[in-house]
Amino acid sequence: MENEAGIIIRLATEADIQPAALVVAEAFDEYRLLFGDDISTVARCTVPLLEAVGRHNLTVAKVEGQTVGMLQVMARVDFARSRLRGIGSVWRPVLGWSGVVRALLGLAPMLLLFLGRPVRRDELYIATLGVRPAWQRRGIGRTLLNHAEELAKRQGFEALLLHVASHSAAARSLYARVGYIVERVQRPPLRHRIGVDHYLLMRKVL
Repeated sequence: MENEAGIIIRLATEADIQPAALVVAEAFDEYRLLFGDDISTVARCTVPLLEAVGRHNLTVAKVEGQTVGMLQVMARVDFARSRLRGIGSVWRPVLGWSGVVRALLGLAPMLLLFLGRPVRRDELYIATLGVRPAWQRRGIGRTLLNHAEELAKRQGFEALLLHVASHSAAARSLYARVGYIVERVQRPPLRHRIGVDHYLLMRKVL
């Protein structure tokens, strides 16, 4: 699907996993704190995280053949059941065992964000939405959000849910403009490891 701005939105193929991981590596400071400053290393370590959520849940945004954005969604009930398998075997050659432990400890704040909130079967969760920094403020994030709404409605969900880091002012502003409401502020343990003071849980009723 291509819109009037020339942005193509489509379901990811196997070949899209690495470019989508590169988008995440460039777009999120948190991942560089987990895996180091080398973008290619961050992308390589991000691949199994995307695969854990599933390629069938991954959408990419492309402009002139370049992958410039990505979106990964899943049902909340599936998110609660998901498991990250085989990560150690992928990360160890890149990071060493100490790096694997450091990265897992850094992931803990993200994995604990839903503690204390009941799983609702009518919610589709935006696990990750990222746009490469050089392509931000060109409507790509909004286009991906619109696509998430279409997916949710088509699959019978009644609300979209996402987390956004406290320092991501541009993303927070975009979500608010398109109708997301802050439901709660969360300060998970070990958050200093990813440099995020708190997360906002935002929800939009469809």
